[in-house]
Amino acid sequence: MNYYYEGYDDYNYDENYTTYFTDGGEGGVTWYDPPSFIKNRLIPGIFVVIFIVGLFGNSLVLYVFMKNKPLRTVTHMFLVNLAVVDLVYIIMCIPFSTAFSWLGSWPFGNTLSTTNFNI
Repeated sequence: MNYYYEGYDDYNYDENYTTYFTDGGEGGVTWYDPPSFIKNRLIPGIFVVIFIVGLFGNSLVLYVFMKNKPLRTVTHMFLVNLAVVDLVYIIMCIPFSTAFSWLGSWPFGNTLSTTNFNI
């Protein structure tokens, strides 16, 4: 586990390559671990926002394309293809990436790991 300390530039590494900070022998060092907040709250929250916005936006593109026949041109087909691929990625990868980021390990087995990371 990496610990971070605000206020001092000296730092050392122990035998496990964990960063710890020193204050030059004067005492009063305060330790805290911001990666746990980032890992457990911030990154999964960002993944959830990406999932919701991506699902809504790409579904809206497909809906508009289906309802408007004049939009069925070659150029718009490329945009629809991009929306479909983006939806597949959002549905197949973002939930698993969120779980992996939150848990810190891959709990879904090797087969799903290979499938997920190949998409």
